[in-house]
Amino acid sequence: MQSIGGSSDVRDRPRPLGRPALEPSHAAPLARPRPRRPRLVRLLARSLAIALVVGLAAAGYLLRRDATALASALDGALVSLGLGIDQVSVAGYEHADIDEIFTALDLATAGSIVTFDSRAARERIEALAWVGEARIARVLPNGLAVTITERRPAAVWQYRQMPFLVDADGRVLGPVDPDTRRDLPYVVGEGANTAIGPLLVELSGHPEIAARTRTMVREGDRRWTLHLEKAPDLLLPAEGIDAALALLERLQAEERILDRAILAIDLRIAGRVTLRLPAGLAERLRARRRSSAALTVSPRGDLRRPAGDGA
Repeated sequence: MQSIGGSSDVRDRPRPLGRPALEPSHAAPLARPRPRRPRLVRLLARSLAIALVVGLAAAGYLLRRDATALASALDGALVSLGLGIDQVSVAGYEHADIDEIFTALDLATAGSIVTFDSRAARERIEALAWVGEARIARVLPNGLAVTITERRPAAVWQYRQMPFLVDADGRVLGPVDPDTRRDLPYVVGEGANTAIGPLLVELSGHPEIAARTRTMVREGDRRWTLHLEKAPDLLLPAEGIDAALALLERLQAEERILDRAILAIDLRIAGRVTLRLPAGLAERLRARRRSSAALTVSPRGDLRRPAGDGA
């Protein structure tokens, strides 16, 4: 509005109620919304990623297939050049089945002598019961030489009323008629085949006892009882077998204890020997040696002797 006299009258404009005035210098900046990617673009990106993964997998499969086909073609070419496997010699086998050896060689799929997988074939042959070691050598231009080292039977193991030959490692070699292998000890008990090796090592240091041993019975998968030929049974400890056998050898050298009328010799407790005597003999010994501290006889007929007593 203009006033008379040329002066101007400037009035503040009325402010709307409930809305405070903001000075320009204090005005809050407006937040711009983040632009959203169109849904179509997101779907397209995801589809491209899936297609890329599928494409790479397909390419890998095709490369492997082509590589396999190429290797097969090259192997066929080598065979046509006279490098196929046409001659195989096998030496060193006696008990191993020759047919099983050739089956393990798998010559039907072997291809050429160049690509023949001798390591895999050797592992298959060594998995056979009697085979301890196998060596395979290529003999150019078209032959293989297989040399077998067989396992040696160490005992006859009775398992579920059936006798089997086993080696010192507990490997079952096959069924056997025990009458044909009387040169081997007879082993009885669950798990006795896998525990026989350490016992045979201990017995090898005590040849007189080993020579008399006929049957080895595994007791509770903890210890052994040995049945000797024309000698008492030996109850061995779970640990310290060598010391127990050494003590027994000393008693045999001094008193011929294995040649006496004794039913069993109990060596389960270190430093103590318990003798189980026939009925009647225990009573006679008890009466004759009642005052002696060197020997004691239990009520059931066991005669005990301190290990260090030489009487």
